[in-house]
Amino acid sequence: MSVSSLEITVSVDAMGGDNAPTAPVQGAILACTQIPLLHVILFGDTEQIEPLLAEVPANIRTKISIEHCTEIISGNDKPSTTIRKGQQSSMNRAIQVVNSGDCVGVVSAGNTGALMALAMFNLRCLEGIERPALGRAIPTAQGTTCILDLGANLQCTAEHLVQYGMMGTAFAETVIQTKEPLVGLLNIGTEEIKGPANIRHADSLLQKSHLNYHGFIEGSDLVSGRADVIVCDGFSGNVALKVAEGVFGLLRNSLKEAFHSTTSSKLGGVLAQGAIRKSFARFDPIKLEGAALLGLKKTVVKAHGNTTAEGFSNAIKIALEMGNNHLEENIATHLQRMKEIPKDLYHAPPTS
Repeated sequence: MSVSSLEITVSVDAMGGDNAPTAPVQGAILACTQIPLLHVILFGDTEQIEPLLAEVPANIRTKISIEHCTEIISGNDKPSTTIRKGQQSSMNRAIQVVNSGDCVGVVSAGNTGALMALAMFNLRCLEGIERPALGRAIPTAQGTTCILDLGANLQCTAEHLVQYGMMGTAFAETVIQTKEPLVGLLNIGTEEIKGPANIRHADSLLQKSHLNYHGFIEGSDLVSGRADVIVCDGFSGNVALKVAEGVFGLLRNSLKEAFHSTTSSKLGGVLAQGAIRKSFARFDPIKLEGAALLGLKKTVVKAHGNTTAEGFSNAIKIALEMGNNHLEENIATHLQRMKEIPKDLYHAPPTS
């Protein structure tokens, strides 16, 4: 593994995801083409990876290394099993080189539970963080918003949600470059008496924090831009994100069908093609692909299981932003500020 000291290196689990190794390898090629100092180490089966690099120009090929791995973690493997038996897997070895300091971050489109388990085992959580959270940027009417958790933790205490607000703030500041991001807590209504006990308790704690806290927001505000950071448990966040992606796909397909239904509509489609393409490009989830596993000591990014080469390339860029801009240090700074909330309040019952 020979990498120039001037290069910035990201490790990639080339065997993770529905479209592996094609999407990870092509994504790495695209990212190396667009980012001059990037070097990518692909962990996976050399016999499957090499043919995908055969036509790559020499100046790009030198920026991509391969570390041979024969073991692969499947989508059905349980996290506990991967820790015991997946030590030589492409995912685990890609994580280990980040822990050693050889890479600024790791990207995988593989099994989310396994990625979280192996990342926590190898990289450990930052002091003060109980559970990492999956957070990513989503397009909104006002620009870009960070939402977390997206599935790492299905059940959360009030303290976990407060930590998510802090980690989301650090992500918005570091990756999205938002100054003093506004934090919203997802609930079934904006009234303070609504929602389960842990949500109402988290609201009372966030009000006492140093964060720029807005209060409760509803599902209809996810893409309104009303908040720069949206905090929720992993179940709600995962469902909300996938519904939003589904609606986007439905709208895109409906427009295609409408513009091909009659001769006049086809003409209208041709005339409006530029405006439609521009509008859809703004809200295309692929443009902001890559969910960060926040709260760890090193950078880990999860790409969608069925992502494309472009999506995987964008996930690599997220890892670079996190690593180069020292996201973990920003989170640690916010953690120190969270100590301003008296510890006994975390165990107090929610206000009625």
